Amino acid sequence: MTNTIIDWMSYFHRMYWGIPELSKNKWGQNINALFQFMKLIKKLTYEETWWKISIAWEGWQSIRKTMSDTYKKERKPLQDNFLWQLHKCKEIWDILGIKSTKYQGYEWDDIIGNIIMHGWNKQWTIWTGDKDMNQLLQGDRVKIYNLGKKCIYTESDFVRDWWFEPHKIIDYLAIIGDSSDWVMGIKGLWEKSVIPLIIEWWTVETIYENIESIKDSIQKKLQGQKDMVLKNKSLIQLMPIEWFEYHQWQWDMETTTLWNQICLEYDMPSLIIK
Repeated sequence: MTNTIIDWMSYFHRMYWGIPELSKNKWGQNINALFQFMKLIKKLTYEETWWKISIAWEGWQSIRKTMSDTYKKERKPLQDNFLWQLHKCKEIWDILGIKSTKYQGYEWDDIIGNIIMHGWNKQWTIWTGDKDMNQLLQGDRVKIYNLGKKCIYTESDFVRDWWFEPHKIIDYLAIIGDSSDWVMGIKGLWEKSVIPLIIEWWTVETIYENIESIKDSIQKKLQGQKDMVLKNKSLIQLMPIEWFEYHQWQWDMETTTLWNQICLEYDMPSLIIK
């Protein structure tokens, strides 16, 4: 049995922007992301019947926005068609009985991290394109299906690429920044400078404890930035949720009839199960 978590908004964004206007229904409505969502659900839970899925959904009023005035500040409003497809997607979840997991104040990343923590005795595959999620990689227990590269990514793959353990990605990003969330890093410090720091000193805390031992040119850039870097780390690392409960869904005997009805209603005949 493979347990899968879908980082829903990450997947939906990639399908919407990566396949623009490719799929339209008979009413002329763009359904590119909605169609790809249906294909994914069918693939994971019908064609590969040993998969159970959990869908991570973001709660409202993110705690992180109270921690930083600039966090995700520059994100543009979502297009009307994007929101329409998202709404239709939720309608389909309700029909199929798929419950997403969400908690007020917490983001998709937090939800996924807490599912992994509470499902400690299970093996998980996370479908995501978010590099923050690499911090969860753990041997054979937690793997990532990388939406960009379209392949499974493991802890050993990460160590091969980065030369440090997955959980240290939060310290790396705390220094270098994460433009997707508008978390600003230290100017003038790039990958080639920061990776050796993480390999040698492990965390941003120990980097600053040993700042006098660091090369002068890098030391000067680090100086005066400790508070910002520690704040960045608190924004990037996943937040534990008390009294957490997650949902899983699996295809059953009644699903096929509901599925075909949905495909007819939303004009997706190629996905009908015969």
